[in-house]
Amino acid sequence: MCARHSGRGAALWGLVAGSERGESVALRQKARQLLVVVSARRRIFKTALAAGGSWSLAGWLLSDARPYFAPLAAILALQITVAESLRASAQRILGVVVGVALALFLARLAGLSGLSVAALVFVALSGAAALRMPPAAAVQVAISGLLVATVGAGIPGYAWHRIVETVIGAALAVAINAAIAPADHLDTVEQALARLAAGLGRLFEELGGLVGPAESGDNAAALLARARALHSQEVAAVHEALALAAQGLKWNYFGASKQPRLARCKQISETLERVLIMLRGIIRTLSERADSAGPASACEALRTGPPRLRAAVVALIESCRAALAAVEQHLAAPGCPPGCASLAAVGTARLALSGAVEAEPQALGRARWIWLGSVTTDLLRIARELAEAFPASPGNEA
Repeated sequence: MCARHSGRGAALWGLVAGSERGESVALRQKARQLLVVVSARRRIFKTALAAGGSWSLAGWLLSDARPYFAPLAAILALQITVAESLRASAQRILGVVVGVALALFLARLAGLSGLSVAALVFVALSGAAALRMPPAAAVQVAISGLLVATVGAGIPGYAWHRIVETVIGAALAVAINAAIAPADHLDTVEQALARLAAGLGRLFEELGGLVGPAESGDNAAALLARARALHSQEVAAVHEALALAAQGLKWNYFGASKQPRLARCKQISETLERVLIMLRGIIRTLSERADSAGPASACEALRTGPPRLRAAVVALIESCRAALAAVEQHLAAPGCPPGCASLAAVGTARLALSGAVEAEPQALGRARWIWLGSVTTDLLRIARELAEAFPASPGNEA
């Protein structure tokens, strides 16, 4: 039977409530791909629905045959998340109100001419900038003022109707976005985490070849460069996806039940980042030269050192790679728990390395033990992170 849950690990293991365990991983992955396609078309459908609904509602309430500000507001207000829709709606309404007021004032003061239009746009944009309004609202001030001053000049109630239409369109856009499958972007987070886990697994695989009996693959400097690139690319992508998901759950009626899932994703992100930082430290140590009287590098010191120590290091590196592969599969198909055998092997290999370090304290020179001690310590910490963060399900055997 696999290791039991720890309090922190239990929170991390149940990444999402996925399909039943008997279903195939491939089927769950195909279902996810289908959801991505549906999600891409969902906003198009909701935007069209909000535009048509706002036109009909504004026309009925205002007895207006052409309430074109309503669908225009709905199209501009319906964003990817509910929080973004609320912000865009507020900007749209504020821009229309300020623009209409400015247009009415300038029209009465100077009438309609090329000079007054230029003054209207200048004052609208300058005033919006002075009030530190967002760019979208600033442009809306000028557009609304221009339309009211030109198209609506001399038409009774025109300005008031445009404000009401804007409120109707923006409000309906927010309501539809919140009511019909609001986007939460948690799938995007899990996919980004899966890519990060896969990248870490490849680094461990190459690290195993670097410290094996015969060096294979690129040298430690090239491996260090790839580790740094993984941090700058995939870790940044995870952070961006987490921020988008947090925004997606804000003002989301269905978001309360998904907050634990987001919290678990954040914890997994922190664990994988810590693993990457420690792995970079290991690779950096291996890329440095050892003492001048012996092997040229810590890698060579490992290869020419005690066989038991070398075998324990290689075994722990391989067990970490296998564990990360299991985590990647779990993130790609959340209904599939992390591989029990792979995760259990991390603990076994960690104990074996600890025993090898204690058994041969005099087998290498003091200077080399400083470097190798740094490598083995970080490996043991990585193994402990993985074992605590991703324990196997208590109901699954290896």
